[in-house]
Amino acid sequence: MKSLVLASIVAIASAISFGAPAQAATVRTYHGHYHGRPHCYVKKVRYYNHGRVYYRSVRVCR
Repeated sequence: MKSLVLASIVAIASAISFGAPAQAATVRTYHGHYHGRPHCYVKKVRYYNHGRVYYRSVRVCR
C-alpha cells in the first residue's frame, strides 16, 4: 500500500515537472514590434503660426 502511494506521488510530481516547462514555453510577450522593427505610420499635424494654419507630416513609431 505504501509503495502504491509513493509511486503515485512520484508519477504526479514527474508529470507536473515535465508539464510546467512545456506550458511556460507557450507564453509570449508582445511589445508592438514586428520582427524587431517598430510599427510606424505618418500622421498629419495641424499647427498655427501667426494666425495661419499649417500642416506637417510627423512619423510616429510605437
